[in-house]
Amino acid sequence: MQCQRCGKENEGAAPQCAHCGAMLASATQPLPTSRMATTSLVVAVVGLVLSPLPLVALILGLIARGQISRSGGKLAGSGMAIAAICISLVAIPLHAALLYPVIARRIEQNHRLQCLANVKNLALAINMYACDYDGFPTPADRWNESLDEFVGNADTFTCSKSPQSRSAFAFVSVLSTGGFEAVSDPSRQLSIFESDAGWNAAGGKELLPRTPRHLGGDNYGFVDGHARWFTRSDVDQLWWTSSEE
Repeated sequence: MQCQRCGKENEGAAPQCAHCGAMLASATQPLPTSRMATTSLVVAVVGLVLSPLPLVALILGLIARGQISRSGGKLAGSGMAIAAICISLVAIPLHAALLYPVIARRIEQNHRLQCLANVKNLALAINMYACDYDGFPTPADRWNESLDEFVGNADTFTCSKSPQSRSAFAFVSVLSTGGFEAVSDPSRQLSIFESDAGWNAAGGKELLPRTPRHLGGDNYGFVDGHARWFTRSDVDQLWWTSSEE
C-alpha cells in the first residue's frame, strides 16, 4: 500500500507506514475529508460573486492545509484546500479592482460634505455679522478677521482638498458695498465660495479654483446662511452681485 504522506510502498496490511510512521488507509476505508477544506472551497466559489468571502476562503484554505498536513495522513482534502486558496487569490484582486472606484467616490463625497459643512458655517457667520453690524464684513479684504467672533474653530476656514491653505474660501466682495437691505433675495445671493486665493481672498467667480475640488463642482454659501454644491457648468447661473435678478 502506498503511503499518502511519503509516497512509498508498504507490504502487507500494516496500519502504519514502515518508512515515515504515518497511518495507512485501506482501499475499502477511504480517508475522511477535512471539513475545513470542503468549507473553504465552497466559500471560495461563492466568493467569486460576494466580495467579502474570498479573504475568508483564503484563511480557511490555509488552516485546512495545516490540519491535513498535521493529521499524519488521517485526513484527505488537500486538493480542495489548494483549489480554494487559488480561487481566492484570483478573486481578491478582482473584487478590489471592482470596488476601488466605488470606495474612491465615497471618499470624495465625504470630502465634499465636510467642506460643505464648513461653507455653511461661514455663510451663517456672515449672516450673523450682517445682522449684528447692519452690513457685511468691511473692508472685504479683512473678512477672515471680521468673522473671528462668529467662527468658533479655525478649521472652519479650511478644506481637506486644499490642506495647504489657511483659508480655502473667498468672500463675495460686492457685498461690502451695501447693507443687508440691498440684497433682493438672500436665498439666491452668494456670500462665500471655494477658492485657492488664500487668506482674506475677496472677489468674484474669477477666484474659483482652476480645477473643481469636489467631483467636478464646488461648494457655495448664500446670504441667508444655507450652502449648496454646484457643478462648474452652473457658475454663470449663480448670483455674484447683489443687483442680479
